[in-house]
Amino acid sequence: MTTDSPTPPVVITAGIMTGILTALAHSPMNQGYWGLIAFVPVLFCIRSNTSKRTLIMAGLIASFGSAYVMFQSIINEFPIAALAAAIAHSIQVIFPLMVWRTLQRGGGLFHSALGFASIWVLIELLRSQPTLNGFITSFYSFAFTLPDETAPIFAIVGGAPLLSMAIVAVNALSTALLRTRPRLFPFLFITLLSGLELIQQEPHAPKSDESKRVEVALVQTNWSAALQWQSAQPLGMSKELIVEAVSMMGEASDTVELIIFPEVMLRGSAHISHFHELNRDSSITILAGAAALHKGRQYNSIVGFYRNTFETIYHKHQLVPLYETPNFERGQHLATVTLENGMTVGIVICMDGTSEWMLRQTKLAGADFVAIISSTAYGVGYWTPQLQFDVSRRQAAAAQLPMVFLASHGPSSITDVHGRLQASLPEGTQGLLERSVEIPSLSVYPFIGYYGVLCPVVGVFPFIFRVLSDRRRRRSD
Repeated sequence: MTTDSPTPPVVITAGIMTGILTALAHSPMNQGYWGLIAFVPVLFCIRSNTSKRTLIMAGLIASFGSAYVMFQSIINEFPIAALAAAIAHSIQVIFPLMVWRTLQRGGGLFHSALGFASIWVLIELLRSQPTLNGFITSFYSFAFTLPDETAPIFAIVGGAPLLSMAIVAVNALSTALLRTRPRLFPFLFITLLSGLELIQQEPHAPKSDESKRVEVALVQTNWSAALQWQSAQPLGMSKELIVEAVSMMGEASDTVELIIFPEVMLRGSAHISHFHELNRDSSITILAGAAALHKGRQYNSIVGFYRNTFETIYHKHQLVPLYETPNFERGQHLATVTLENGMTVGIVICMDGTSEWMLRQTKLAGADFVAIISSTAYGVGYWTPQLQFDVSRRQAAAAQLPMVFLASHGPSSITDVHGRLQASLPEGTQGLLERSVEIPSLSVYPFIGYYGVLCPVVGVFPFIFRVLSDRRRRRSD
């Protein structure tokens, strides 16, 4: 194994290649299995004697691929915020690359691969915790670079963190093979892709005749920018819009048991009361997004309407920085609603649906399926609504929850317990999406579990510390 380091221009070019491949691998492009080799170019070029400056530049450039996909919807609105978020996201790439470079000096390539994957997933775990609420990249996981039909299958084993660690490890181990056994690498990579394609073609699980069903209707309002502004005004200016939204319920069949309206459709107590008056005689459970006051504080909330009463049942946890944080307080609790047929729906709002922790806790709280309620007025014409849906779908599948996903401007969709699309309304359309949600009689719980990923991560730290200690000792000698 040669220790000659490629020149800085070569390393930076490799960073550009990695950035392009990661952008192709992420939603909404979803170009096959590029995520399995996305980091091979930059890892191949970073050696034990690569300078820190070159490494940081290559890592920063490599991180912009996925960062652009995630942040492009806010570039026009908040360019400085988008740039700051992209630079913060680069930590996800630069720190593991430093570990990769450092461990080559004391332990070899395969130890470097283990350290790279462990540090990578540790950062993912940290950034996904509720304490980092509002951090715009908190939902990011490399697990979502696998194709739509493949990711949920593997996520069942240990959730998104373990799947992310496996994909990153494949990148690092492939690089190690390419540098030590270059003739063996193509054969193993083709074998891996063939195996993944075979698994993808297998049916996920047989449907049970004992599965229960819930008939759900989603109201996609798709109001224009002018109407969206009007809906935020006092009741006198927005009453007709509320009446219009309620009239869309008339398209629902008599078998519907749950009707859902978009995030923050109702703006204050007057709107909520008027909406309740229009639905006072309804026997169907209705959920609607609202800006609601609770104990003198304003929240981005979900209000439940049941026959002659209504109540605020959920407050959004993950508020969008700058956009929501000045106007709303952060929620603290999970929420579920039990329908008249005995089925329980877990309720989350917008970015909360991209959090594995939120959906896993919602599952543990007894939810049979999850409703993710969002407003996508901010992202019309951009990639972000599709990205949000893709991430939510995979997180729900990893938690073994069928999902109903309502976006005010689309795309709204219903998926089964394995993340497979059952019905959808495209972006930019107005209408009602009705579909029965199948609740399997048996759930396949993760075999390893969310915290199982911490075992290999924690296990590699003593080795990392030993290598760093040896380096320090040699320097002192």
